[in-house]
Amino acid sequence: MPPVPRRPCPRAVATDNRAFLGHLHRIGNAREAARALSLSRTRFTKRH
Repeated sequence: MPPVPRRPCPRAVATDNRAFLGHLHRIGNAREAARALSLSRTRFTKRH
């Protein structure tokens, strides 16, 4: 069975991801990086 193609990431989600990764790189803590953006940590660390 061929792999299912992934849907492209919406612009708003990509922007949030980029901001989160920038904060995570500087801070080094996922919880604090999400808090700095006023977003839930689980939005970025959920397992699929």
